[in-house]
Amino acid sequence: MSATTLRINRISYLGPNTTPVHVTFNAGLNVLCGASESGKSFVVETIDFMLGGGGELRELPERAGYDRVVMQISFSNGKAFTVQRAIQGGAYLWREGKQEELEKTDETLKPSHDAAKDDNLSARILGLLGLAKPRLRRDKDMNTVSFTLRNLALLSIVQEDRIIATLSPVLTANKVSNTVEKSAFKYVLTGVDDSALVAIREAKEGQAKLVVNRNALESLIETRQSKLPSADDISLTRERLKSLEQRIASIGEDVAGDEQQHTDASSRFRLLDRFVQTTRRRKNEIDGLLQRFALLDQHYESDLSRLEAISQSGAIFGALHPGPCPFCGAPPEAQSHEDACDVDPSQIVSAARAEIDRITMLRHGLVETKGRLITENDQLDRRANSAADEQRVVSRRSQELAVLLRERRRGIGDLDREAQVLRSQLKDADVITELKSDLGRMDEAIAADQEVKLASSAQALPPADTTEFAQQMEDALKSWDFPEVGRVAWEEPRTDVLIGNRRRGDQGKGLRAITCSAFLLALMKRSVEKARPHLGVVVLDSPLLAYWKPEGQADDLRGTKVDDCFYRWTQSLPTTSQVIIIENRPLPEWVEGVAHVIHFTKNRTEGRFGLF
Repeated sequence: MSATTLRINRISYLGPNTTPVHVTFNAGLNVLCGASESGKSFVVETIDFMLGGGGELRELPERAGYDRVVMQISFSNGKAFTVQRAIQGGAYLWREGKQEELEKTDETLKPSHDAAKDDNLSARILGLLGLAKPRLRRDKDMNTVSFTLRNLALLSIVQEDRIIATLSPVLTANKVSNTVEKSAFKYVLTGVDDSALVAIREAKEGQAKLVVNRNALESLIETRQSKLPSADDISLTRERLKSLEQRIASIGEDVAGDEQQHTDASSRFRLLDRFVQTTRRRKNEIDGLLQRFALLDQHYESDLSRLEAISQSGAIFGALHPGPCPFCGAPPEAQSHEDACDVDPSQIVSAARAEIDRITMLRHGLVETKGRLITENDQLDRRANSAADEQRVVSRRSQELAVLLRERRRGIGDLDREAQVLRSQLKDADVITELKSDLGRMDEAIAADQEVKLASSAQALPPADTTEFAQQMEDALKSWDFPEVGRVAWEEPRTDVLIGNRRRGDQGKGLRAITCSAFLLALMKRSVEKARPHLGVVVLDSPLLAYWKPEGQADDLRGTKVDDCFYRWTQSLPTTSQVIIIENRPLPEWVEGVAHVIHFTKNRTEGRFGLF
């Protein structure tokens, strides 16, 4: 939580054709003192008015002609802003920085709090103080409302009628709002708001609905229980169903195994079929090659016969007696052997022999190729026959498994239908068992209702915090040399303290004023030091009333050092805090050296006459 605090720097009253009136404040202690009816209390009213107070400022003859108030504020984090409002009330004008006057073009802030928006003064200042969106308890039913700037102002700005009131300093006379005011004090004291009450309230509402639902469920169970068979019949039915489910599970395991075998057989059949088809295609290819090779061999045989004939004829021609040339027909006498003809029989014979050798070699290769193909064809034939035999076996096995699967599935179906009938018979019993379990859980939740009630009824403030706060207030009063202070103890019913053996509110009004001041100043000091929610400002109107207007001897502080000690004690407050005191009586002389003091003399020839 942020420790940011607010400081009031200056209040100005403006109006057309009037001289601006300013009241300036410093950090720390400020004292506005002087004669009665000089406007001191009006300054307190103005501060409250500018921090969200409703209505119109009190009509004073002296303020005639002034129509608006400008207040400069700053925060301990260094940010400064100016707020302006018409004296008749209504919305605010807002601008960052310290301004002399604002214009209609400046940002407008609504006077009513709205935690969901930032367009109102309350949410804007709470945001700058580092406060999120706390909630406060509104009533005994744990409904909650938003924490607002006015909740802080009630603990910071105390006008004269409240400072002498017999009520607790944190409460007002409006009893309807006392629950919220007490919750606001708890939030400032502890730093814990009542957001959790929303969950507690919802829990209580849920508990009430749960009791109604529980009773309805119990009635339903009793009605359905009466329609069920006997417990023995239900037990026998459960045993039969359990036996069926075990058998179904066993058959299911067998079916799963058979399905796997059937799948494997089908896959093997398809694999063998592809092998047989591939083999047959290869055999057809080999048969075609052998047929072509047989024809080629015939061509080779014919070529060899022809070449042999040519070779033999050439040899015969070489052995014959001279005669007409068998090639060119020249007679022997016309033959000129030195001029041979173009055809040489020996060369033809030689060429024929070479061709015979080549064809013989090719024919030999052809024979080897045919032999390999014949061998491969025989192997393929054996493999194809073997694969076909295995395929027939696998096909028979696949068919047998298919028949077996159909029978087993039919058996599982029959058993499952019987099991469904048994489950239907047991359904009501099972539903009632579940409903009884729900009833048990509801009873447990209802049993926890007492804890919820205890949590929701814990409206009292935490003793540790109230005891510590009472001790801090006691320390303050003792430092002020308050007479017969005794022990200060917290009084929970009144949200107030006991001083010695007397209630704070039962004292005279002068002592109520000084003890109210001690209450609120101790609260501010504690909150600022512990970084709890607080404006960091306390404005007190007439805290030392017992010096100049006591109700009686018991209420008379004249002749004591309470006033001197009171002002000295304020010097121990945190440096980020601000105190504004309104007083009628003269101050101890040393105070002007440590505080910002403003005198309203009500003497036109000496100092400042008054506020206006």
